[in-house]
Amino acid sequence: RFAYTTEDGLQDPKWKKLFNAKKGTVFGPYLTSPGVYRIAKLAEVQYRPDSVEARHILIKPTQEMNLDSVNVRIDGIRKQVEAGADFGALAQKNSEDQGSAIKGGDLGWFQEGAMVDAFNEACFTSKRGDLSVVTSQFGVHLIEVTKTSKAVRKVKIAFIDRNIEPSTE
Repeated sequence: RFAYTTEDGLQDPKWKKLFNAKKGTVFGPYLTSPGVYRIAKLAEVQYRPDSVEARHILIKPTQEMNLDSVNVRIDGIRKQVEAGADFGALAQKNSEDQGSAIKGGDLGWFQEGAMVDAFNEACFTSKRGDLSVVTSQFGVHLIEVTKTSKAVRKVKIAFIDRNIEPSTE
């Protein structure tokens, strides 16, 4: 999994050389541990919030309600919110995430990478007040980003590690 990260969050200290480089820059190969070489590439650069505050409504597919039915139900709830209905009240009434439903769907503040990929991507590419529908392994979410921190430079670095072992050749 290659996630967006700030310079402080880089997994490999050698990637600091890539952080301010031009997209597509490749670094390596270099030795990371005995017998393991790595090559890294600056795959993406974006300005994204460092953290966001969001709320959601989760509906889970069941034997009685398949994924298509869940999507229709979420779309109906989204239309109610767009028409002025209170998101928090709808979350309390409809959301199957019991931990956040009692708080009106509020998830509080969280940093990039704290949520599953599709959910994370929707939150960190949305503007304040945007409504997004996302499917994850937990079900279908209606997400509203309520606050965002200042956008900062974040990079996505892809890498390949290769074990090199001596042979008779």
